[in-house]
Amino acid sequence: MELPVVVQQALGDNAPGVSFRSVSQIDTGHLLRMVLLSDDQGNLQAICRRNDMLDLEALNKRLGRDLRMMQRREQVRVRQKAGLQELPALPSLTGWPTVVDRRVDELEAVALELGEQDLGLMMPAEDFRQLT
Repeated sequence: MELPVVVQQALGDNAPGVSFRSVSQIDTGHLLRMVLLSDDQGNLQAICRRNDMLDLEALNKRLGRDLRMMQRREQVRVRQKAGLQELPALPSLTGWPTVVDRRVDELEAVALELGEQDLGLMMPAEDFRQLT
């Protein structure tokens, strides 16, 4: 499968180091998700493991902000602007400030769901850290 151009661009020099797997074959502890947030100061994206809860209250306290989940229609607009059905957890897709959960930093490898054909993109965590 060929990666969408915007995903290839977001991966940059790390694109050759990725491999494809069926999402059902990936340990769910390695799957990441991107949560789109906003407040009166602007937009922010948080990246965490797919099954982890994002502690929005703690994040707001730490950042001194009042972030909320972005409105659904605004999320759709962001995805359409990127030309993707789903946004994989790649910070440069939006260009917004990014917060990465500390548990992501503990992983040896990460997986990003592409949202198409049940495929995930596996990459070494070190390569992912370079993207953030």
